[in-house]
Amino acid sequence: MVVKLQQPDDVVVNAQKFYPKEFHKVAESSYMDDMYIKSALMSGVRGYVKASKDVVNIADIAGGSGRQGRIIKKLVGEDSEKVAVHEIDISRAELGKGKGDDKIIGDAKHLPLSDNSMDFVFMNNVPLPLLQVRNYVISMKEDIGKKKVALKLLEKAIDAQYSLFLLEGVRVLKENGVMMLGAKQVGQSSEGLQKSVGDLPLKIEKFEVVELEKGVVPLWKKYGVDIEEPRFGIAYLRKKGGDIKEATDLYEKRFKASLKKVMGIPGSEEGKSMIEEVFEKMKRAQKMKPGKSFKIQPGDVNSFDVGGHEPDTDWVPFLG
Repeated sequence: MVVKLQQPDDVVVNAQKFYPKEFHKVAESSYMDDMYIKSALMSGVRGYVKASKDVVNIADIAGGSGRQGRIIKKLVGEDSEKVAVHEIDISRAELGKGKGDDKIIGDAKHLPLSDNSMDFVFMNNVPLPLLQVRNYVISMKEDIGKKKVALKLLEKAIDAQYSLFLLEGVRVLKENGVMMLGAKQVGQSSEGLQKSVGDLPLKIEKFEVVELEKGVVPLWKKYGVDIEEPRFGIAYLRKKGGDIKEATDLYEKRFKASLKKVMGIPGSEEGKSMIEEVFEKMKRAQKMKPGKSFKIQPGDVNSFDVGGHEPDTDWVPFLG
């Protein structure tokens, strides 16, 4: 299969297209329920709903069939009629598996929701497809100099995309609204995560680690991430005042500029860029069972730098 890239958006589209299909199997597994339950409990949504006289709006980003939303509804019990869960996912097929509530096709960078409309935003296991692209670049037998340049540019793009996801969550949150993040625990800490948030209008108020059943480990390995322990971190962030337009514009420019430079790095074959060869390799890997598994650890990704901060050894992108 030949992949041709014309503009930065093509990189994003292909990263999503060739993302491991096992992701939804992981996210929808009952092994993940303890994380979703812990996230709902930490958010304080049960008490908030009980005290509210109005309908409480909740956005579940990359929520698939709505597992997190169903757990929230169960948690609030008899008050569930006061809760409106807006399930947002890029996959029409996954959304179609769930029942009830508001199901919307969309991605984390372009949420089809109004400004200041949500009381809570849940972003648990939101995938960052460019991370998988980065891992494939690491595995390629390429000139070390070209690989180093490509990896640095991809890291900048991932940093920017991560910030754009958070900023989009902030945009739709009401003032003092709550954002819940959940992801693999690979050395993150509350302090490191706050540094990664940088100057974004978010404050981390709680951070906890939950240990899931061991059965989740082989699922993640099939997905393509070689985790050793089933530990997942959950962060509670609150929106604070601040204009996000300037920050959004900044990170959007940084995101596209980095990807454009990646597209300019030549591959091993004449007429192809390195990133085009990566996508062709990812396409071939889609047909293989199981997929390639990459070991993720702090030392492997501590060059990530969000918000202009120095790299932090105990932080990795807290998504996907």
